[in-house]
Amino acid sequence: MAYRKEYKKRFARIKAGRITNEEFLAWGERARAKKQACDEGTISLDEFREWLENS
Repeated sequence: MAYRKEYKKRFARIKAGRITNEEFLAWGERARAKKQACDEGTISLDEFREWLENS
């Protein structure tokens, strides 16, 4: 749920012209990797949420 919320916020930034599509796609790749690490238990949910907020 935290991932979806951040994803939507970042996608809206494309529409507003604040970030480029390439920046969004690069962030998306990193976010999916972090989400997978969280799902596997490599990092905690709190660490993942913190990364989302600060990325």
